[in-house]
Amino acid sequence: MKNIIYLVIAISLVCFISCERYIESRDPVRSLPSDVAVPSNVSLFVNDMSVSLSWEITDASSITQYRVYVSELENGEYVLHDSTTALSIDIEDLITNRLYFFKVAAVATSGLEGHLSDVQFAQIGVLSMVIANNTEFTNRTSVQLSFTVSNSASNVQISEDSTFADAVYEPFSGQRNFILSDGDGIKVVYARLIFNNGATNSVLLRDSIELDTEARIDSVFFLTPTNLFRPSDTIIFGLVASEISGTARVSFSSFGNIDLVDDGTGFDTVADDGIYYGWFVVPNNSNVYNATVTGNFTDEAGNNALALTSFDLININTRPEPVELLVSYTGISGDSAYFSWTRSDEPDFESYRLYTASSSTVLTNDELVTYESNVNSREFVILPPVGTSWYRIFVFDAHGETRQSENPIQLIVSP
Repeated sequence: MKNIIYLVIAISLVCFISCERYIESRDPVRSLPSDVAVPSNVSLFVNDMSVSLSWEITDASSITQYRVYVSELENGEYVLHDSTTALSIDIEDLITNRLYFFKVAAVATSGLEGHLSDVQFAQIGVLSMVIANNTEFTNRTSVQLSFTVSNSASNVQISEDSTFADAVYEPFSGQRNFILSDGDGIKVVYARLIFNNGATNSVLLRDSIELDTEARIDSVFFLTPTNLFRPSDTIIFGLVASEISGTARVSFSSFGNIDLVDDGTGFDTVADDGIYYGWFVVPNNSNVYNATVTGNFTDEAGNNALALTSFDLININTRPEPVELLVSYTGISGDSAYFSWTRSDEPDFESYRLYTASSSTVLTNDELVTYESNVNSREFVILPPVGTSWYRIFVFDAHGETRQSENPIQLIVSP
């Protein structure tokens, strides 16, 4: 009977002690936490589709791990979600746009788990920032930042310095203007938010853009095996911009723009080296005399370079068409002979030249009878010498090329 009394007293004592200790979680590993430190100064950071928790502990020497508990209600049931041996943890597998509450407990080497920490809460959501609609280049220092924030943000810091030494918090808005620093090059912009619950983002929002305010052409050229191009020849043009992803073109005479590429196709053997090539097949009946080749370039940011001309001048020539030589005379000794010829339609006409020789083979190194530089001057009167003489009319163009009349004219003057 005495033993029964002792047993009842022991059971009552255990019940009394158990009723005095409160354990928040139903996790079976937890036990009496009286000697286990509680995590303090719990901080919560809201990132893109995740949160980061960090905390402090007064004495970590006897702690083997930390357990993170999550609830969807502040005073609801907290369920073990993850554990770590570090003083921080990233949580990425929660449902978007849902509010969560977090507490942390320490587990001692004895296996005992201490009390839960103070609560922290956050809404999981998308968090991002892009510059100028995510374009690669801009030619202006003033750009627009676009934020995607599904949480409730109240303030924001923006800077090209990731320490934000030169930035202050300003009221948050989804669209904001920002002034990039001077000087062309890659610009990286950072943003740090404060949410309505006081949390910030530990992973800074960032995006980059290339500021390009100037385009420049270094040289314009064309590859020429000779000094003169003919119809059906291919002329290869080049432009050195030292900048890729732009639009290059050249023009000369009245042939319009010729597009150049830097993509490794055609005559461009190396892609994306800032040297642009294009080609042009000379049409029939083309005549160009000492033409300047002009290059133009617009870079990816929309800057137009100052036009630049080639050092060499371009010449294209189609040999002139012959004209027909006509003559009339009386055939009496001492009488004059009257020469006329058809008109030349040569675009780069230079002159008519009438030559004479004592044989039917009349060449330009024979005797020059007359030189006419006006395309409309097409007649000449001579006193032919006694005997037989032959005549041809030659058309010269601005390139010095010539064509002779097909049939020579023979004059016979009796003594």
